[in-house]
Amino acid sequence: MFDLPRGVVVPLVTPLTEDETLDVVAFRKLLNIQIEAGVDGFFVLGSCGEGVLLTEEVRLEVAKTAVEVAGGAVPVYAAASNNSIATVKPGINRLVDAGVSAVVLTLPFYGWYNDQSCAVDFFCEIADFSPIPVIAYNLPRVAGTSLSLESILAIADHPNIIALKDTRPEFEEMLAVASCKERQGKISYLVGNTVLAGSLLRAGADGLVSTMGNVYPHLIQRLWQSHNKNHHAMVETCTKLIAEFNPVFSMPTTPASTKWALELAGIGKARTVRPWPMPNAEQRENIRRIMNGIDRQLSEMGIARIASHACGLC
Repeated sequence: MFDLPRGVVVPLVTPLTEDETLDVVAFRKLLNIQIEAGVDGFFVLGSCGEGVLLTEEVRLEVAKTAVEVAGGAVPVYAAASNNSIATVKPGINRLVDAGVSAVVLTLPFYGWYNDQSCAVDFFCEIADFSPIPVIAYNLPRVAGTSLSLESILAIADHPNIIALKDTRPEFEEMLAVASCKERQGKISYLVGNTVLAGSLLRAGADGLVSTMGNVYPHLIQRLWQSHNKNHHAMVETCTKLIAEFNPVFSMPTTPASTKWALELAGIGKARTVRPWPMPNAEQRENIRRIMNGIDRQLSEMGIARIASHACGLC
């Protein structure tokens, strides 16, 4: 029986050099900051990490570097998403060799047919095959369909499926999963929308997977710790700051804007896999302005900012 994931998991970006290899120095710096902040897990090679866009060589280096830096202090979850069972399996084998703790899988994302029984079969067959635990990733904006509560309960019965990361816009449907007594204790429910995390944690969710944690891991940790202590006012305060940052993720894409925010904080250079866009001049200035406002508030609250280590935004 594997431990069910809980707490704060950060879906890390992949810092890149100019020739689109891994910027190892920047990545190690980012990983170490996360460990210092006390996060409960790393998630590499997901959509924020541009996993499906990277070469296999870079993917393996990302996984191995994360495992090495984690040093067993936190688990490393790595995406192995692809478009068929046959193409997923070799990717899982490579990640197992890299030493990751669990693999993360979306449904196939190229013309996926919306069939719930087929979705359950997909996750269960992969879980039968995988020598390490599987985390299902509900990402309907990519796969084109969303797992129903019934499907989630079905995969929860598989002993090798330990968690569901859920990133969808429908709060009521997420609330139904978070509060479902049949699910609790069988499969962890990890919220992928940080703005909604406070409410869903209170309803029974087990943790959150926060992209904002790349830039503000101490803030996300404060939200989680405040939830555990029933400090609801602080959860609401943290959520307000999270909502202020949230528009950044559409300037123009989540990996691009997060990388620019990290460059402002002194971590790597903001580069995405070509031909994916980077923020334009107006977007870069907007991100800087939003971060300045958040940094001032965090300073008043006594919450650490990675920006304070590097570039003095305020």
